[in-house]
Amino acid sequence: MTSSCLLLYALRYWKIISFKHVESKEESISRNPATLVSLETLVHTLPLAFSYLLYMVVSMESVRGISVPMYTTLRRTTIAFTMVMEYIFVGQKHSLSVVCTVAIIILGALVAGARDLSYDSYSYAVVFISNICTAVYLASVARVGKSSGLNSFGLMWCNGLLCGPILLCWTFIRGDLELTMNFPYLLFPGFQVLPLANEKMLLLNCMLGTMVTYIQPIFFILSAYPTY
Repeated sequence: MTSSCLLLYALRYWKIISFKHVESKEESISRNPATLVSLETLVHTLPLAFSYLLYMVVSMESVRGISVPMYTTLRRTTIAFTMVMEYIFVGQKHSLSVVCTVAIIILGALVAGARDLSYDSYSYAVVFISNICTAVYLASVARVGKSSGLNSFGLMWCNGLLCGPILLCWTFIRGDLELTMNFPYLLFPGFQVLPLANEKMLLLNCMLGTMVTYIQPIFFILSAYPTY
C-alpha cells in the first residue's frame, strides 16, 4: 500500500498520470496530497476499500489448509462468480460464447487438479468465499470508478489512503509489525534491492504487487465496458 501510494504520488506530481478521467485546472496543478482527491470522493470510495480489505483478508486465510494445486483449481472458478456479480452490480450480460469459454476454463482447471482432490470442508468454503469477495471487489472497481469519475490510478490512490492505516493498525495489533521490525535482514541490501544471497527482493516484490493491483481491475473494466 505504501509503495503504491508513493509511486502514484510521484507520477501525479510529475504530471505523468491523472486521477480522474477529466480534471479541472485546479486539480491538475495541485500537488498537495490532501487535495489530490476531494474528501467527498474519498468517502465515495469507502465501499471499494471495505470490499478490498475483505477480499485480502479472506484470500490470505484461504491459502491455509489446502494444497497449491487444489487452491489454484478452486480459484479458477472466480471468473464465474465475477460474471454473476457483474450482472448484479452493473447489469452486465455475457454472450453464449463467453459463457462457454468460461466453462471450458473451469473444466480445464478441474482436470488439472483432478489428481489432488483432498477434501477439507473448511478450506473449500473459505476459498469459495474468497472467490465471492474477489468478484465483489472487481465489480466494485467498475461501479465506483464509473460513479466517482476516478480512473484506475485514482481508485488505487483512494484505496491506499483508506486501507493503509487500517492495515497498519491491524499488523500492530497482531504483532506482525514488531516481527517485521525485528527481522534480522530487514536492512540487508540483498533483501531490499539487490539479488544477493538468494534473498527475496523487497523492492521488486512491492513493484510487482503494485502492477498486479493495477492490472487486475483495469482488465475487468475494459472487458465490462469496452468504451469506458
